[in-house]
Amino acid sequence: MKIEHELDFDKLSEIINIGTKCATQVLSDVIGKTIQPPVSKVELIRLSDVSISSLKLESEKFSTVTLEFVGKLNIQVMLSFSEETVLYVIQKMMSMETYDIDTVHEFISEGMCELGNLMINACLSAITETLKIPIESTLPCYKIKSANEIVTHIKGMSNKEFILVSHINFSIEGVSLSMTGKIFFLLN
Repeated sequence: MKIEHELDFDKLSEIINIGTKCATQVLSDVIGKTIQPPVSKVELIRLSDVSISSLKLESEKFSTVTLEFVGKLNIQVMLSFSEETVLYVIQKMMSMETYDIDTVHEFISEGMCELGNLMINACLSAITETLKIPIESTLPCYKIKSANEIVTHIKGMSNKEFILVSHINFSIEGVSLSMTGKIFFLLN
């Protein structure tokens, strides 16, 4: 995939925003709560400029789920949420009104793999259907990463000059917690 003009980036951003809306609808279905339409911003970041500040990584630890896609589009996609967001989502996935932090931590890996797989596939399905290209994916890989580890991962995985980042801000009906997530698109 080659982005040669600002118009190409605008088209790609719109396609990614459609995918992001599909992904947040999956999240809404999983937790059983209405999510206000997400506000997402897609950025094209030069690989040499990738840093904690350029990626807007504002927490110390993140839950990440990564999938690789091959076909006409070879890409690694990483979804990341702050720990606070993940704890809330897992609590809702397990239908718990209150929770013991140790109990929730037992289910985070499995729950986030499942949720990340659903959200990333919803996003990429919207993109591939729009572009009319077939792709296949690997199984999801879940890891807790620091902001520095995310930067290192991105710099080590992309062999292109740029990466795409979708910054997602959303709110859940009846919840005061502001939710943020990121979807990193690492082109190969």
